[in-house]
Amino acid sequence: MNFNNPTISIIIPTINRSHLISRSIESILNQTYQNFEIIIVDSSQNEETKKIIENFQKFGKRIIFFSFREKRGIAAARNFGIKKSNGEYLAFQDDDDEWLPDKIEKQIQVFKNLNSDSEVGVVYTGFYTFEGNKKFYIPKEDVLLREGDIHKELLKGNFVSTQTMLIHKRCFAKAGLFNENLPSFEDWEFAIRVSKFFRFRIIDEPLVNAYIQEDSNSRNINNYVRSLEIIIKEHFDDFFNEKVLLAKYYSLLGHYYCSNGNMMKGRSYFIQELKIYPTILTVLVIGTSFFGERFFNKIKFFYKKIDSIINFRVQE
Repeated sequence: MNFNNPTISIIIPTINRSHLISRSIESILNQTYQNFEIIIVDSSQNEETKKIIENFQKFGKRIIFFSFREKRGIAAARNFGIKKSNGEYLAFQDDDDEWLPDKIEKQIQVFKNLNSDSEVGVVYTGFYTFEGNKKFYIPKEDVLLREGDIHKELLKGNFVSTQTMLIHKRCFAKAGLFNENLPSFEDWEFAIRVSKFFRFRIIDEPLVNAYIQEDSNSRNINNYVRSLEIIIKEHFDDFFNEKVLLAKYYSLLGHYYCSNGNMMKGRSYFIQELKIYPTILTVLVIGTSFFGERFFNKIKFFYKKIDSIINFRVQE
């Protein structure tokens, strides 16, 4: 182990998670592969978090702690950690999740087994998500292409979560850092961008446990919608080449805005959907939008029934 010249830099952004971060750090320190540094970037200035980190720092010099004076978001924290990193490879851990002990060892071994001219830039793993008493494995069965050139597969939705990745540093030089303008799903946008230049490899087994908290960003539907709009705009040419998929996203956005009373904006998305993938259902939905929010929501159930019959699902 060489703490002054680590092979891997592990970055943990944290904000007001002092009651959870110990589990995250311990799961890293318990890895069977040990040549790494841990960079923790705190955006909360929580004194309790600082005390916990200081206790861990007593046991070694590998934990480096930074604290922002203002809240800057998870993407900004990760980018700051990337700039401070020394490793050839980077990994990211969330402050409320945990790694299985052999995660990093298995990932670094995949990189070591690659040819020197390999186009692989990311090795990621499967993981379990826990929400209450529910447990799900990701990637789900409907993810048909899990490694190699997975760019088109990623456009359908994210299955490469940040805390599952081990990334060669050259990926950031080519694809850039995390998008700090996104209120959520910065991991999905980053994976889409990296997949334009590099191949992915998967260790298809659950080596990460990801816990969805009450304050998790993924629970905020407004952040979800705003992020989806930004991602579509940033990668419009890629989505436009997958017209059925883009139409589904437009349908999702249209239903969201109409269901929440913004009929004009919702209708504009349905019209865009109609232009690239015309269906009778979309024409009916547009007509319904002129009768207001209450009427739209009342018959939304019947649209779903019709939609399932014609095999063009509206995502919720």
